Amino acid sequence: MLGIFSWGGTESSQEQKHIRNAIHNIPNYLEGENEDPIDLQVKSLTYVFKRLKADRWGPFLQADESNGYGYSMKVDNTLSSGNYGNDKLDVIYNIKRFEEKLFTDEHRILIDFPKNKMRSLLILSDNTDSSIIPSLGKENFQFHVLKPNGSDEEYYSVLIEKSNIYEEHQVSYRTKSSILGSAIRYLDGMKPRDEFTKDDRAWIIRQYVNKLAIHVQTQRIYRESKRQASPSKSRPVSRPTSPTKDRVLPIPITQSRVPDPKSLLRDQTQSPQERPLSPQKERPLSPQKQRPLSPKKDRPFSTFKDIPKSPAKENAQLVIPSPLSKTSSVRQSTANSDISNSSQEDDIYEQSALAVRIRLDKERKFIKSFKFANQN
Repeated sequence: MLGIFSWGGTESSQEQKHIRNAIHNIPNYLEGENEDPIDLQVKSLTYVFKRLKADRWGPFLQADESNGYGYSMKVDNTLSSGNYGNDKLDVIYNIKRFEEKLFTDEHRILIDFPKNKMRSLLILSDNTDSSIIPSLGKENFQFHVLKPNGSDEEYYSVLIEKSNIYEEHQVSYRTKSSILGSAIRYLDGMKPRDEFTKDDRAWIIRQYVNKLAIHVQTQRIYRESKRQASPSKSRPVSRPTSPTKDRVLPIPITQSRVPDPKSLLRDQTQSPQERPLSPQKERPLSPQKQRPLSPKKDRPFSTFKDIPKSPAKENAQLVIPSPLSKTSSVRQSTANSDISNSSQEDDIYEQSALAVRIRLDKERKFIKSFKFANQN
């Protein structure tokens, strides 16, 4: 199947025949019930992957006003490269539509999002006609099959263990399974598993990728905020008792100014145009009280409630001392210090999470205005 992509820029009889056959099957890269036929998905995503060098995309998009989206793909040119495809095949495989799909998603500003969005699109809803899934030649970019009515084990296996989504970052299995499990449970409360549609499946995958992207970006800002705190006096800090690498115990910051997480995110992913923003608070979703929404639209979903609490807060215990016990007094002082540090850590984390939410809301408004301008 992949041999059809091996030609260069000259028009051979094989290429002309392929163009005539493919012109009637232009991919739209939609998800859910309106997705392209499976075989067309495989062909088009294979072409896009190789044409745009998806495995070499940088962690952030590159500011670029020339294409109208404000960003373009940033490719690592230090790796060996070669031209692949041509302008005619770009039209046949609707490269512009694929780029539009990535560039009009507000999550585009988050670290490694385009690369991992690509990985999520490689998860097919069914087998190909030949039941043979081709290889892209890259170990961390592979096609997988996940049917809508798959079991919990199948969803967890494909999305967490096989898809390589956000493998660039050390996110604990606990966090990944919590994010995925919340999305699955939401739909499980609405309908039986055997009634899950392609729209339901697409919504679960989208929630998993988006929430994981937000978590990774929040962790990035959170760690940098703590690193820049630089306290003037050093005090002993308790070691974490949890093996998770998602969050670490805080550095005491009572005598130092905490850097503004919003400025950190702004430095990392500066938008081509600065736009005013009125931040809005997100409310956690209560599936029992809210009316079910169609998975075709992004539904409210608790973004940060699924992230594990800090090890210090989970394990700190207040020890009530005996009036005559010096050891008890030391233990109480240590416990109170841990609680104070945990509270400061939570404050930094909440500021980091808020900075990401504000930046996403800002990007969402910009994209909306961009689409509106193009329609007129």
